[in-house]
Amino acid sequence: MIIITGGAGFIGSNIVKTLIKNGKKDLVISDYKRLNNNFISSSDLINVRMVPPDSLSKFIISTKKNIESIVHMGAVTDTTEKNINKVLDNNYYFSMKLFDFCADYDIKLIYASSASTYGDGNMGFEDKSNSKYLSTLKPLNAYGWSKHFFDRRVVRLFEERKKFLKNWAGLKFFNVY
Repeated sequence: MIIITGGAGFIGSNIVKTLIKNGKKDLVISDYKRLNNNFISSSDLINVRMVPPDSLSKFIISTKKNIESIVHMGAVTDTTEKNINKVLDNNYYFSMKLFDFCADYDIKLIYASSASTYGDGNMGFEDKSNSKYLSTLKPLNAYGWSKHFFDRRVVRLFEERKKFLKNWAGLKFFNVY
């Protein structure tokens, strides 16, 4: 089973569509939005289950032995969001819950980071995954900071081997359009 958070959004639904096209059969989408049939045909949805985000934690615990990977695209993506607690709860704390779960049960994790973590670009756009480099970046808004906090935490855990997840990747998306 592959779980895709944010699977009804633009990027998430295209990931779902690609997984279906490549023969993946047991897909679970967790999103507050409904899946847009413009991206995925109704006949392909036979192999897709929906789990509301509020039920996802219970679901992953009850199905942990069947989970191959989690593709975590779900987040508060509004760069003008003023409610810092909402942004941190969704983009940092929930992401850490998923990371810890994947580390505990040896499940692959792919997560959405963001180019907004680079800030205004004065430090460049290098793709260095080390604490020293990441500490120099200065995001410009709560969304960027929430993604940056998570990137830094994951890299620090990896460097210190405190919680080791063998198979993980963070993708720094620039604006899609």
